[in-house]
Amino acid sequence: MMNLKSNLFSNLLILFTLLCSSQLSVAQLKTPQASPAASVMQTVGITEIDISYSSPGVKGREIWGGLLKNGKIWRSGANASTKITFSTDVSIDGTSVAAGTYSFFSIPDAEEWTIILNKNKNANENSYKQEEDVVRVKVKAEDAPMKERLAYYIEQVSEDQARVSLHWEKKMVSFNVDISTADMVMKGIKDEIAKADRHYITLAQSAQYALNGAGDEKTAFEWMDKSMAINQTFYNTMIKSRMLAHIGKKEEAIKTAQEAIKLGDANPTSAYTNFWKGSIENDLKNWATEK
Repeated sequence: MMNLKSNLFSNLLILFTLLCSSQLSVAQLKTPQASPAASVMQTVGITEIDISYSSPGVKGREIWGGLLKNGKIWRSGANASTKITFSTDVSIDGTSVAAGTYSFFSIPDAEEWTIILNKNKNANENSYKQEEDVVRVKVKAEDAPMKERLAYYIEQVSEDQARVSLHWEKKMVSFNVDISTADMVMKGIKDEIAKADRHYITLAQSAQYALNGAGDEKTAFEWMDKSMAINQTFYNTMIKSRMLAHIGKKEEAIKTAQEAIKLGDANPTSAYTNFWKGSIENDLKNWATEK
């Protein structure tokens, strides 16, 4: 009798385990989502812009003025809130936006949309509060080729600007994000240089950016002088020659480049011999024809 009960208990335990395993397998089964998750990221200068959203399909429906009523706020995607993240401070239509993540809303209309960034990053249509808006921008709705699924695009226009676009069905809206890239880089460089005496190569590279990237000629040559005072090599002398050429002092640039070759020849490295010497010689040829 005891063996019978023991066998019955064992069989029930095995059956329970099999049932649990079967249910677990069903729970883990993956199926296609009606509005799959999507994201797009673009680095602009030193700023990362990231948009995460769920992408609904048209599926033969009337979208504008149908599924999405004109003048009604929309989370600009499906499922959870659409989010846009900036890794640094930016500006949208003249409005400053601090680094961070925001919910992305829009109010579609026939000719003109309202684009909204809201500081409640998890807001939806029901929890949205206009007083929490960070940005409201009016943009023109444009006709576009058919797009079955909603998609966002971030185009890097320059180191200081990106263009963000929303495209679904036969409509597209876009807005510009402006970024003070040169100002941020220069602040970062100045903060680093202020911490301690920097390596001569760091100073030389910073000088080149200050001139070419930020247009700060005075600071650029001050940093270059510091670099060469620490250790004058073919490398920082070469950079100085290119800085001189950049501001139109070709004669001085040529003399400085020739000095760079003398320094490199006196203490050659494999990098100098295999690459940098030829690069400096090309500079000299180009500047000679431009004089």
